[in-house]
Amino acid sequence: MMINDPQFQALSARAQRVVGLVLWRGNPDREITVAQDTFYARLKLFPGQTGATMVERALADLINELRHSLLPNFMIRVGDNDVGEQEQVLTITY
Repeated sequence: MMINDPQFQALSARAQRVVGLVLWRGNPDREITVAQDTFYARLKLFPGQTGATMVERALADLINELRHSLLPNFMIRVGDNDVGEQEQVLTITY
């Protein structure tokens, strides 16, 4: 994925963090698996403090922003929980 500075700077801070994660991982399958708690912390989303509805809204806004700018196939879904019973895993496709 190639992006230029103006494209990146036009994104919200949360979208920039996700694009950074995508670029850092650089998976050719266009799929990343990450622990939900880790992902939320990177985006500064704290369900215990803000409530699940606000987190869902923030994620929906993030998905829409990235789909309409740099990553038209961007999606976040609950993935297979292979890391432990207590930790939820998210699969990010782009």
